[in-house]
Amino acid sequence: MDKSTCEPCKRLGKTKLACQWCVSCQDLLCSECCYYHKALTATKNHILVSSVKYKALLPYMPSAKCTNHPEKDLEYFCSEHDCSCCILCKRNEHIECQRIEKIEENIAEISLQDEFINLKTKTKRDIQVLNILSSTTDKNISKLNEDKESLYEQMKTTRQEVLKALDAFETNIKSNIEEQFDKENEELRKRKDTYLQKLSELEKFQHMLHTIVDINMEYNTSLFLLYEKSKRHIKQDQSVVENCIASIENVVTECEVRSEIDVETLCVRMVKKISFNKHESPILNMQSPELEDEESETNASSTVEEEEILIGDESNNVNKENTASLTTMEKVKRQPKCKLMYKTKFALNPMDTKSSSYLFVNVPSKNIVVVGGPSEKRLIIYNRNGTKEGEFGLQFPANSIASDGSMLAVSAYKAVVLIDGKTFEYIDLIHMGDNCFGIAWIKNKLIVNCEKKGLTLMNQYGVVSKTFKDIIGNVQLCVVGDECVAVAGRELHKVLYLNIKTSAVKSVPLPGYSLMKFLTPFCNDSVLLSICGENKIYKINFALKECELCDTSVTLQKPMGLDFDKTSNELFLINSNGRYVNVFSME
Repeated sequence: MDKSTCEPCKRLGKTKLACQWCVSCQDLLCSECCYYHKALTATKNHILVSSVKYKALLPYMPSAKCTNHPEKDLEYFCSEHDCSCCILCKRNEHIECQRIEKIEENIAEISLQDEFINLKTKTKRDIQVLNILSSTTDKNISKLNEDKESLYEQMKTTRQEVLKALDAFETNIKSNIEEQFDKENEELRKRKDTYLQKLSELEKFQHMLHTIVDINMEYNTSLFLLYEKSKRHIKQDQSVVENCIASIENVVTECEVRSEIDVETLCVRMVKKISFNKHESPILNMQSPELEDEESETNASSTVEEEEILIGDESNNVNKENTASLTTMEKVKRQPKCKLMYKTKFALNPMDTKSSSYLFVNVPSKNIVVVGGPSEKRLIIYNRNGTKEGEFGLQFPANSIASDGSMLAVSAYKAVVLIDGKTFEYIDLIHMGDNCFGIAWIKNKLIVNCEKKGLTLMNQYGVVSKTFKDIIGNVQLCVVGDECVAVAGRELHKVLYLNIKTSAVKSVPLPGYSLMKFLTPFCNDSVLLSICGENKIYKINFALKECELCDTSVTLQKPMGLDFDKTSNELFLINSNGRYVNVFSME
């Protein structure tokens, strides 16, 4: 139906603008047709509405034709079915209906005006209700947005409070560091001042001796008295120097500032550790050149094949110079046949070594080297040529890593992460419920060092078969044979030898360093051990209960972690700054 032109005129081939609409005829009419429409007897009572109202009614105006019989008009209304119908529908479908009547008769009995007013009132109420609901919803949306913004503001405030707390923590830490380091520096400066003062006195005394040597040494009472006084003076000076030598110590700092974040409780714990460990320094060689030459000649003519040092046995004639850094009652066996020969090294990627955070190294296969550390939330994978192959991201920094050839096990915070040893893809995560440190594979099982629970023996699915509750704390592990595990810790001055079948524990004494220690399997009943920051590699033989010092070469570069590859007979060491992996062959 054309909504803008007169329909009777259109049927006559004319085009005029419509201004009225006949509700009965359902035709749009121009002004002229409206005039005749009101004049004709048949249409004079028809209801006409403006085209504007027509447009408002049109979407809701139903058709007067029957949907089942389009050629028929709707003449009847069935109250039982609440529907309109034509004469054919009445005969076919409503023949038994008692409450059906003509629409014209029904209209005569009701006031359509009143009924529409009633509908309008109901609609008005519904509109008011929906407006109220819409307004209420808008208020709820606004309230949600306000609450969200309020939470954001609270987060900003909380962030500022956390940053403020971190600033205060940093200030306190710096103050504490300054105080403790200044104290240590002051002590060292005082010691140095003592050395310099004594040095100045000795230089003046030596100058006097140099001067008097040029004098004619004829018998002279004054010179004799000066000689006797000088002997006493030198004896006193030697005593002072010996005391200085005996008191000299190397200061090793153990400083750590880190955070521990529990993702489950969102708790942050700041950890601070500042300590100064003082260890005996190797005694200086104060012998005269003549004695030194004599000693070297004696050593050159000797044919000693093995030297064994038992510290603490006064009957054992041992040069203290060679044992100053070892603990009392320690047995160290040195065998020249067990040596490290420097072979090669490769540098880690500079982007991976911004800080000296890589402490351990592992060789899981023939051409792969994996490095990691307790400050890095990832493992870096290299080939033996030093080319980076990739990396594996972790939720928490790794504390240790072990390989059985096909699978890597990584201890990280309170869980063990299992990784495919060939594709380096994630396999599984085993929750331990305790801080995990050392880890090792033994007979297709894992043994994990839990800080408080002790050593835990389990399969790769986390099913625990045995626990060794007496071995707790932060320790490192490695396998020795099929049934034993070696255990070394920062505070342990010995290496433990645990039989997981019988639970028997043996031990071999170690040099007295309170430093982190790393282990790697070497050969039957033996492991290799490095002490963090020391140019020393030890071979621990549990069968003989011996600790053999293999090498003290500076080429070791104060190694941290180590791993021995039996297939290539090569020892891999990561140096103290975490930037190089050095490779040695064993002889």
